[in-house]
Amino acid sequence: LPVFAGRFGKGGANAVAYFDGRIFATHSEIGLIAWPEKGGAGRLLCEDVLEGVGSVRGALVHRGMLYFSAGSEVFAIDLATGSEVPQRFK
Repeated sequence: LPVFAGRFGKGGANAVAYFDGRIFATHSEIGLIAWPEKGGAGRLLCEDVLEGVGSVRGALVHRGMLYFSAGSEVFAIDLATGSEVPQRFK
């Protein structure tokens, strides 16, 4: 089973996206993870928003925005500006 930051997952990544030297992946049980392109430690993003929401899926970058879903909602973070405060779409 995959383990990341002390969280256990049942399978692999649901979706992967790339933007400006960083790789982003969603995982149902673990959440949203970002890694530097050249390797190194990954880190969880939007932990407070994704805590207990259910499956985290999808990863699409469009015009500097990373879109992903969690439970029944869609979220976006502005990668172009570096903001990690997600916008929520219901």
